[in-house]
Amino acid sequence: GGLATYVRGLLRGWSESSPEDRLTVFVTGSFGELVAADPSCSSHRFRIFPSRSPSEVWRLLRAEVVLPEHQRSADALLTTLPTIPLAWRKPVVTVVHDLRHEYRPHEFGAGQRLTRRILYTRAYRRADGIVAISQRVADDLAARHPLTSSRISVALHGSDHVPEWKSTRSGDAIAFGHHANKEPLLLLSTWKHLLESSEAHLPALHVVGLDEPHRASLRGEAARLGIGANVILDPYLSDQQLEQLMRSASALLFPSRHEGFGLPVLEAMRQSVPVVISPDRALQEVAGGHAAVSTGWSPE
Repeated sequence: GGLATYVRGLLRGWSESSPEDRLTVFVTGSFGELVAADPSCSSHRFRIFPSRSPSEVWRLLRAEVVLPEHQRSADALLTTLPTIPLAWRKPVVTVVHDLRHEYRPHEFGAGQRLTRRILYTRAYRRADGIVAISQRVADDLAARHPLTSSRISVALHGSDHVPEWKSTRSGDAIAFGHHANKEPLLLLSTWKHLLESSEAHLPALHVVGLDEPHRASLRGEAARLGIGANVILDPYLSDQQLEQLMRSASALLFPSRHEGFGLPVLEAMRQSVPVVISPDRALQEVAGGHAAVSTGWSPE
């Protein structure tokens, strides 16, 4: 997802821009192993922790117990999510990706809401510097937590990401469904509306990032709408699979209800894929006037 893309880009870029710096990087599970094996990150030292459930609880324990052990030899702490241990006393900069858990709490479980309220609110209060990945995030943070406003800087997420290839625009229309705010049900209703009202040939609607229960639910909805043959539903794809899909994408549809940035919009635009977005503030900021913007969140 976007956070993984951010971390990988940050570590690669750090090696290039400040090779004399020594970073100790705390990462989890298969993602940690993937980043540690990246040759462009070989100058960093990694500590990889196993993935355990419930992940929110283990993240809290690792932050409170493991990180403070390294305080004596550290100059500063950079957290890619707002998580600062109680015992940490050195300078801290934290990255904020969005405040969706505050603006749309119904999209999170009770444990997630509680953990984020404890960790994130404390981090907003204690951080020496805060990096917002868009102006929308900076504005949301200042509105909800006014005491942070003087410490916020905006560093756009992924704005220097330029691939060497361009889409042929001959394949599927790509969309994402890995969180409720991506509105996958709206995508299906929209595709039914287009199939019934458009005289032009439509590509398949290809929704990626679905866990199995969500995938089964959407498959049933597509069948109910009578568009099962026009929709492809996939789980999370590997980087190589997603790249292959985007090499031929005819369009990107991104009707999100709330984004901190909306990285797929930038990725598609950089690959010459036409983009259609909802009137979400962050998506319009990232697109910069170069995407088609819907007037609302209805199929029409």
